Amino acid sequence: MRNVHLWRPTKFVLTPSGLQASEDLREVGAGSRLMTGILAGVYEAALRQHARGVLVDLGCARAPLYQVYRDHVSEVLCIDRPQGDPNSILDYEIDLEEGIPLPSERADTVLATDFLMYNANPDRLWLEMARVLRPGGKLIVGSPFLYWLTGPDDRHRYSALQLQTLCRANGLSVLSVEPYGGAPEVLLDITGKLLAHRKRAAKVHAALSRWLLGRRSVRRISASTSAGIPLGYCLIAQKPGDGRVRDERT
Repeated sequence: MRNVHLWRPTKFVLTPSGLQASEDLREVGAGSRLMTGILAGVYEAALRQHARGVLVDLGCARAPLYQVYRDHVSEVLCIDRPQGDPNSILDYEIDLEEGIPLPSERADTVLATDFLMYNANPDRLWLEMARVLRPGGKLIVGSPFLYWLTGPDDRHRYSALQLQTLCRANGLSVLSVEPYGGAPEVLLDITGKLLAHRKRAAKVHAALSRWLLGRRSVRRISASTSAGIPLGYCLIAQKPGDGRVRDERT
């Protein structure tokens, strides 16, 4: 990571109780707080279990998950489109439509969270992600599904089957593809976005959401509906090989 001394927490904040959504409304808007809080738990668990060796963080802008993976890896390479910031922490500022500017088998871990929906050429991107992974290396993908369009360049929503198909087409073995959120989370996320510009209503909604999602009966509904009504997916895939991680510090 370039300018690592300038890195600061953004939408996620690591606390003694784990990774959480930032309370700074400049980082996480009221309508995104529920989703960001869910992602915090999903990504923290995946990274602590799978992030190793040389990690390439794709489409990461300000690397919001750095605080989780930094103690588990030997080197971090951050890649995203140009940010127009002289203090950027990115090692490579490039449009990922053009490929990943790294030699083959450079990475032990490739992290691709919440940006795949913007990529216009997914076949090429997945080929590139597989190419830069070393044998035994792992791909960690986070992708929304039943989630609103985030901008004019939002192109894709990937189902579990499609994620699996893209992995296998590029020689990657799927270790897991787990949905996060179910019907309650999807409904609460939608209503939260509708109320986001009404300050008092948004606060009430946030408190009600926390209470509801803490109820055992609601958690059961979430679990029973997540396969058919997922808020999104977290996928872990692996490139076939010996699985040994090289330590670039030695």
